[in-house]
Amino acid sequence: MYSEIKNIFGDECLLDFPLSSRVSKIIFEGKQIGIKRDDELSCGISGSKYRKFSSIIPYIKSRGFSHVVTEGSEFSNNIAGMCQLFNEYQIKYTLILKKGYSDWAVNKKLIKLLAQENSKITLERKDWKNRREKIDEICHRLETSGEKIVFLPEGSFHESALPGSMTLAFDIDIKIYQEIFIDAGTGMSFVGLYYGLSLKNFTGKLYIISLFENKEYFEKILASFKHLFPNVLIKIPYDVITLSESKSFGGLTNSLKENIKMLSREYGILTDPLYSGKSIPIALNKIKQENFGNALVIHSGGAQTLSGFIELVTNY
Repeated sequence: MYSEIKNIFGDECLLDFPLSSRVSKIIFEGKQIGIKRDDELSCGISGSKYRKFSSIIPYIKSRGFSHVVTEGSEFSNNIAGMCQLFNEYQIKYTLILKKGYSDWAVNKKLIKLLAQENSKITLERKDWKNRREKIDEICHRLETSGEKIVFLPEGSFHESALPGSMTLAFDIDIKIYQEIFIDAGTGMSFVGLYYGLSLKNFTGKLYIISLFENKEYFEKILASFKHLFPNVLIKIPYDVITLSESKSFGGLTNSLKENIKMLSREYGILTDPLYSGKSIPIALNKIKQENFGNALVIHSGGAQTLSGFIELVTNY
């Protein structure tokens, strides 16, 4: 399986993780829409992250890296998932964390549970923009002590995550779905989906629901990996839908609360206030407005964080 990916990155580029998720077919205001349930891939790890780490881990192991240095928010789905899998695979790590504005977020509690205290360095939010100096200092200290270091940027935006991210494309029936919606933070999952679908000669269109970035950003990151795919000639059209409100992680607006409640009560789909609770309703409304015939919305996961947002839960 995934022979097209392995032809590019090698036979050992992926762990033997179960990376196939089902499609829920919901009726939204009279229209049938597919929801790709990547949220069900793992109990405690966001689905898009689970795919990424299926290739990040063999990359680390095969190259003999002894220590990973990474960065992210205390609320990060990526960091919480990384800690679980790196503990399982006995990979040493140091976390550079951006201090959150609350103590009740579930991912913050999970990271506290999973990571040794001496493996975490938390920076104040005002100092985050200057974190590179601290990262360089830590990497230098570890290398001086004999460790072989690899640095994973925020969101695991790293070429090692690409084979795993590409598996999503090979888990989608492109004969059925011609409009595909995916959320994006750093955009690594989108890059993997884009190039995976390119290898499958996808003839439809992609829609990115982005917290912060515009199309220029996504053009730039696609170009940064183009050298890995010299034989990919097709260019998949895509649009970027940037959030107009509730951009902060866990920012709770009344509309966000109502959307999360709607998805859970009407369709049994649990979403989180970080990504999926924002992106899925936007996708559903776009599909309805454009009257798309066969559309698929990727549920990237993260619903475990919902329980940490006490205000949201008690308002129910």
